[in-house]
Amino acid sequence: MALPKPSWAERKEGRAEMSSPDGRMIVCLCYAVSDKEISRMARETGIGCVRECAKVCGAGTKCGTCVPSIEKILKETRTQADPSGRPQSNDPTAQDPRASLI
Repeated sequence: MALPKPSWAERKEGRAEMSSPDGRMIVCLCYAVSDKEISRMARETGIGCVRECAKVCGAGTKCGTCVPSIEKILKETRTQADPSGRPQSNDPTAQDPRASLI
């Protein structure tokens, strides 16, 4: 059973997530990556930013409408793992956004 595609307005507003029959929320429609997959990758590999997530599964690299949702899922996963909310990432730009400007 195919999932219905979101409207352009929904995609533009970052509401492009779709629920699958098994309860997963498809966050990246371009690569069919779910919220549970992103959370699992964050817990198992320590990814802490969209750039790292994209390297692992491709999510966020095609149309980009899922990027806000990926950031939210990664933040929630970090908060569950470390209540202080500090980034748990190997990517220096996740620690300090200014590092990407260097």
